Amino acid sequence: MRRINRCLNVKLLEICQHTVQIEELNAKLREYLPESMREQCHVGSFNKGSLVLIASDAGWASQLRYCLPELRDRLRSEAGIYNLISIKVTIKIEEPVKAIPRKTTHTISAKTCTSILANADECSYSPLKQALQDLVEHLGKD
Repeated sequence: MRRINRCLNVKLLEICQHTVQIEELNAKLREYLPESMREQCHVGSFNKGSLVLIASDAGWASQLRYCLPELRDRLRSEAGIYNLISIKVTIKIEEPVKAIPRKTTHTISAKTCTSILANADECSYSPLKQALQDLVEHLGKD
């Protein structure tokens, strides 16, 4: 049986390996972060010795920045990430929630309905007459 990585496209294999690397770094990071921060911070990327950490909001990012010198030293010496040069902190950017457009319902008053129907009765052009009657039927419901 062939190994799964031999079945994948080269680019897809790179993405899978990168994902595994990020997950391993996340596991190591959680070991060395204070317990209160473990769910609020995660690894964004690790490239050329620069580790990018993503904090859930500005408050957690500030607290994380105070821990960086000790965290960097412990990740180097205890976690074995010897090529770690720097750690940068960014804040998670949330996508704005798009408002779902609501279907607006329009209604017209009884007086307006009466006025439109009176004009429809006087109209000799039958398509316009029918359109006015349909308008009252559609919008006149309260």
